[in-house]
Parts: sequence; structure tokens; C-alpha cells
Amino acid sequence: MSIEAFVESFVKIETALGLRRSAVLGITLWITVKSYFWAADFAYAALKGGITNETALATGAIILAVTGPISYLQKVVFDSYIMSKSVEVK
Repeated sequence: MSIEAFVESFVKIETALGLRRSAVLGITLWITVKSYFWAADFAYAALKGGITNETALATGAIILAVTGPISYLQKVVFDSYIMSKSVEVK
């Protein structure tokens, strides 16, 4: 089997199974989960000394600054995944 034939057969299999879009979805899901675990650890560490309005607001702002963009990335990737699946079905 030549390299060209192997690549062609791999591309056909990959297209049929959607390995790339599944991998991208899985990786972004892992990043999202990891960021939320970090946010929980950060909130615990930041607020264990005592909660004041200032520390709570600063902690919330930092967590939002980190998890907000990651959550939006997950939304975009998931929407793209769903759209690619619906186009494939038609």
C-alpha cells in the first residue's frame, strides 16, 4: 500500500467518523472542566482567610476573567460540532 493510498483511506475514515471534531470537542471540554476546578480551588484559597465585600468581588472578577472566555469557547465549539453533525446527516 502506497502512502497516497493510505492517506486517502485514512481521510475517508476520518471524515466518516468525524475524529477531528470529536477530538476538538473533547479537548475543549477537558479545558473547561480543568478551568472550573481551578476556579473552585482559587475561590477556596482566596476566601479561606475571611470574606469581605472587596475580596469576594475581586475573587469573582478573577474567576470570571478566566472561566468566561473558556466557557464561550466551549459554546462555540459545541455549536460547531452540532452544526457539522446536522449538515452531515442531510
